[in-house]
Amino acid sequence: MGTSSGYGGSGSKEWKGARERFLELVGEGGSGDTQPAAPSNPQISVDGVGSAVASALLRDEAVSQHANAGFELSDILGFGRGGHSSHGSGGQDGGSDGSGGGERSQRSTRRQVAAGAARAGAAISGAYALRSGDAAALGQLGLNMDELRGLSTAEQCERLATAVVGDGVHPDDHALKKVTIEQLKAILAAETPPTAEQTVQSFIANWIFELGVVELLTVKVKKQLSADRIIQAERQLKRWLKSKVRNLSFPSGRLSPKEFANHTARLTAQALELIRSA
Repeated sequence: MGTSSGYGGSGSKEWKGARERFLELVGEGGSGDTQPAAPSNPQISVDGVGSAVASALLRDEAVSQHANAGFELSDILGFGRGGHSSHGSGGQDGGSDGSGGGERSQRSTRRQVAAGAARAGAAISGAYALRSGDAAALGQLGLNMDELRGLSTAEQCERLATAVVGDGVHPDDHALKKVTIEQLKAILAAETPPTAEQTVQSFIANWIFELGVVELLTVKVKKQLSADRIIQAERQLKRWLKSKVRNLSFPSGRLSPKEFANHTARLTAQALELIRSA
């Protein structure tokens, strides 16, 4: 199940509404030995949850504004090295204060959806560079081709993710690294790797899903529901998100790490707008 751990969740009305929709999807009410009934129309419920999650994320941060402004590679790599972004991002009280943060505290409400997508995009570009033998692209990420080739696939994924995505303590940061490593493994372990478009589509669906789980599965919500019901609802939501992003187009051809990162951020913003209107 997700990556929400002991996080209490944001207090905005948008996330409160999303949690209510999630409880409807699982079956509202009940705790302890009394399990809630299944929703009467699960499809409508999962539509509502997905749309509510996208709306809340777009309210937390000006995702499209940040994605369209673009990120410098030095900003992106600063996260993995404990630095700071030049872009601000909103928290539960909404809006952007223009003072982005690198690694966040467990209690911080600052959300970095666009920057997170850019970080993952840069790491993904590194995995493709490693597969194709593009030492120059890896060098732009501060990575060494020969060093990486001496590692196992699992070690390569960890090294790429840590160097670019970083090791934050906020639940969002844990979610981002988890999703990024999943995509890196798919590229580096497969005999025939997925296309960049397939990889980015998968990342976006999983990134939005994990960000949603961070907020939906608060301690309070988990006390009301059985593990089996939560897993079932998570599977529904993840399938639904994947179906919504499968027609998103990613540029073909060779992209620099910076270009790959910024295209990933912009496509994430497009996906959120699309999902919100679902």
